[in-house]
Amino acid sequence: MHDPDKRMVIKSMVRKHKPDLVCLQETKMKEMSDRVVKSVGIGRNLGWVSLDARGAAGGVLVMWDKRVLEGLEFEVGSFSISCRFRNCEEGFVWVFSGLYGPSKGRERRELWEELAAIKGLCNDPWCIAGDFNVVRFPAETSNGRQMSTAMREFSSFIDEFELVDPPLGGGAFTWIGGEGGALKARLDRFLFSGDGEERVTGAMQCLLTRPVSDHCPILLDCGGVRKGKSPFRFENMWLRVEGFTDKVKEWWQSYIFRGSPSFVIAKKLQALKHDLKLWNKESLGDVSVKKNAAWEKLKYWDNLESLGSLSEEDRRSQGAARDEFNHCAILEEISWRQKSRALWLKEGDSNTKFFHRMANVRRRGNFISSLTVRGIRLSKEEELKEGIGSYFKSMFEDPIVRRPEVESGLFNTLDSLDNDILERQFSNEEVLRALSDLGGDKAPGPDGFTLAFWKTCWPVVGGK
Repeated sequence: MHDPDKRMVIKSMVRKHKPDLVCLQETKMKEMSDRVVKSVGIGRNLGWVSLDARGAAGGVLVMWDKRVLEGLEFEVGSFSISCRFRNCEEGFVWVFSGLYGPSKGRERRELWEELAAIKGLCNDPWCIAGDFNVVRFPAETSNGRQMSTAMREFSSFIDEFELVDPPLGGGAFTWIGGEGGALKARLDRFLFSGDGEERVTGAMQCLLTRPVSDHCPILLDCGGVRKGKSPFRFENMWLRVEGFTDKVKEWWQSYIFRGSPSFVIAKKLQALKHDLKLWNKESLGDVSVKKNAAWEKLKYWDNLESLGSLSEEDRRSQGAARDEFNHCAILEEISWRQKSRALWLKEGDSNTKFFHRMANVRRRGNFISSLTVRGIRLSKEEELKEGIGSYFKSMFEDPIVRRPEVESGLFNTLDSLDNDILERQFSNEEVLRALSDLGGDKAPGPDGFTLAFWKTCWPVVGGK
């Protein structure tokens, strides 16, 4: 960063991609100045913190847009800078650690210890980014060398803290060196903790052109732009809320529609969706928030009890907080199990954290960052929508073809008894038998109602 021309190139890239946060490694600046920062950053609302270089090597600079992120706390270590941010728009709090990894094994272990200490200081979702100066697997180097101790230690660090490594787009390597660019490796990356994974569903690391360094800049695309309207999905946890079936019965009996049975039930389900969404928002609320609030109340009463005896009224409040926490914890587990579709685990196995991770894995798998349609790569939202639509439209359009005619009288007709059996309406008992054989978390129809809903509410919604 001593070279003004290089700083101009960096500023040009920042202006082009408009990131909310920028992390620069190997600044080689013994002491960062506001003048230098402004020569690479954009605008007056620029916050920054730096780690000075060791001699002629190292150094980290983290910059952010103060209109988007509010800096709460900062920790400058030997190899990294950790910043605790609050998103200005919705108040979400998280931690970012920018680093420049040492190349020596002993110092690299000190880096892992430094990062572990940062994680021990806070429980907020965590994002780490930088030049780690080590790869995870032999395939991340061009020479394909054997698995080394450094690789194992890096992978162990990622596994220990349950970090997610988003896919890398645009190439396999982030660093190119050696004579004629013969050596290549993936030394740079973003990692984030599982507890913040739902915030970056569909996240992808994108390699950019490397104009001033032997390292490629990486842009983390969190995929927020392509979040369309989510279709309705019945939450099975609603069935565990006291009085829920009575509420459904009250709603269902209030709906008056006329027409064929299939039309009536379709319109009733449509009306029920609206009432369920409203009830969930206004009456039930965010189960995770309510669980955390109950936990804080429970901690308060437990701490008070440790200082002395509680009154009878206090004990009732303590018991109510405990019941509320347990109830919300069960509802949350049911919800995450349903989202994860890990059907081999049973409800009540207390695997909320696992269900959470599985659900986010599904979200990442369902996210489409780009598509190649008829040889053309599409990545913009509108292009993707149009490309997907036209592809399936052409696939399912009936071409004009000549169909052979079949003369009548070639096949035997069914007798009246067989015909009556085939055309007979399904009985309630047959429908209930079929429902009981199917998993409750599945929602086979486009209406979003799960089989658990139909099983539980059949006495109310099952047509006569």
